[in-house]
Amino acid sequence: MKITLVSTSMWSMFNFRNNIINEINYKNEVTLIAPFDSYEKKLSSSMDCIDWKLNPRSISIFKELRAIIHLYLIIPRNTKLVVAYSLKSILYLALLQKLILPSSCKKVFFFPGIGNRFKSKKILYKFVRFLLLNILNSGKIITLNPSDYQ
Repeated sequence: MKITLVSTSMWSMFNFRNNIINEINYKNEVTLIAPFDSYEKKLSSSMDCIDWKLNPRSISIFKELRAIIHLYLIIPRNTKLVVAYSLKSILYLALLQKLILPSSCKKVFFFPGIGNRFKSKKILYKFVRFLLLNILNSGKIITLNPSDYQ
């Protein structure tokens, strides 16, 4: 089965998810999508790693639109399961899912939380929360912070 994992850093995939990624890769074809940060070299060479042109800390609308377009161009269209691990990857993948993913593709959004950057800005926090609640209804959501799911 073709499985694609999307995150905002290869570092996080290597440090926090490497064991499970290797287990998944044992019987499946795995593609990892995240900005390259030298940790892609430490991941198994049997996985396809794709460099996503994304600045995880950016809040520039133009840079974010460019990152969304780049994700649209690089994500494998024949994937059967997509797992997104970070706020930006979840939001951008959810926005694009109708355009790039077949309806048979299962989606899992592993939501780590909205984060302090958004919580400190009430209007932005409410907007991001609204977006998440309205665009993530087509995938399985796993959250670490129950308050973010309410």
